[in-house]
Amino acid sequence: MGKFINLTGQKFGKLIVKFFSHTDNRKQSYWTCECDCGNKTTVRGSELKNGTYISCKECGNKRGADKLRTTNRKYNIFEKKNEYYIGYTLKDEIFYFDADDFEKIKQFCWHKTKTGYVATNIRSVDGKKKTLKLHHLILNEKGIDHINGNKMDNRKSNLQICTQQKNIMKKFMQSNNTSGITGISWNKYRHYYHAYITINNKRINLGYFQYKDFKKAITCRLIAEKKYFGEFAPQQHLFNQYGIK
Repeated sequence: MGKFINLTGQKFGKLIVKFFSHTDNRKQSYWTCECDCGNKTTVRGSELKNGTYISCKECGNKRGADKLRTTNRKYNIFEKKNEYYIGYTLKDEIFYFDADDFEKIKQFCWHKTKTGYVATNIRSVDGKKKTLKLHHLILNEKGIDHINGNKMDNRKSNLQICTQQKNIMKKFMQSNNTSGITGISWNKYRHYYHAYITINNKRINLGYFQYKDFKKAITCRLIAEKKYFGEFAPQQHLFNQYGIK
């Protein structure tokens, strides 16, 4: 069972979630919802998120029936956190954006691309399907860099407009990473790992480590990420593995 996500107040099609109902013997969560027509119904959370149920029975959305013909969309879950939102893809991958961008973001269903960006699929004026990246929608620009390296962090404070040349240089450096960990490079001439972190375009040296101390180098880099980026750390998926709390 994944992380419990509070759906109260979220809207899926014609259904708005009023409160948590119960959990079944398979640990599936059920929610009591109110339809736009005023009727109440209880729906499993996973079926709300994947678009199986988007209205009450009286409005035509019975088990096995077709979805409403007016839409075939699926929906993200959003949580308000002071001045920003946490969004969840359909695979429960977390992304971030500013609260004042919520209205233009909520109308689309967002997913994580193979290259790690948050994106949605739209149709252009000529009817062709294309991909729209979240950071492009937010700044309405093409050449955009994620300052802390976390492509899921799309708060405007983490986005900066940069030249195509700078973006190419950054991608080249990432593709030639010699350690497999962001912020750690292997010096093949002096035979040590160099740990560092970049803050506001300035590189901070975190230390040099012998080959046998590779894990110490990783831990040092992750501690720095926790210090400078907090919950937006680009490699927070490694925190548990290396004991970062």
